[in-house]
Amino acid sequence: MVRTYVKMILALLVNHYAQFRDSAHVLTQRQRDLDRLRAAFDLIEARYADKITVSDVADEVHMSKSHFMRFFKQVTGQPFISHLNQFRIAKAQHLLASTNRSIAEIGHDVGLCNQSYFGLVFHKVTHLSPREYQTGIAEDIRKAGEEDSPELRAKAG
Repeated sequence: MVRTYVKMILALLVNHYAQFRDSAHVLTQRQRDLDRLRAAFDLIEARYADKITVSDVADEVHMSKSHFMRFFKQVTGQPFISHLNQFRIAKAQHLLASTNRSIAEIGHDVGLCNQSYFGLVFHKVTHLSPREYQTGIAEDIRKAGEEDSPELRAKAG
């Protein structure tokens, strides 16, 4: 009877830890998939300001265009163009917050040369226009500067 209980306990332990073995396999596969797309991510980082087509990136990772589009969405959870636009908008947000350059120049610098299209994509990603974002950042910086001013510290102290 003891032997039966020991076997049952061992069977339960094996079943319990089997899910972790499967998880490790899934993580390993996901890492391989991301590694296979590494060239695509590198190309985006290096050339985001240029015109990038799905065909260019598919060629870079040695896949057909249709296979690349399916594979990219499967691995990242989003279509390639959405990922590219989000990357470009993140770069634009940084430029809007850290420079005094015009919105048109920033749009051009991140590869969205048409100012109307830049505004449309920016709004789709951030739910703000580039001007609203830039104004909001400037306001936040101004408020932070006031909070750190010696006059306010003296009043608070």
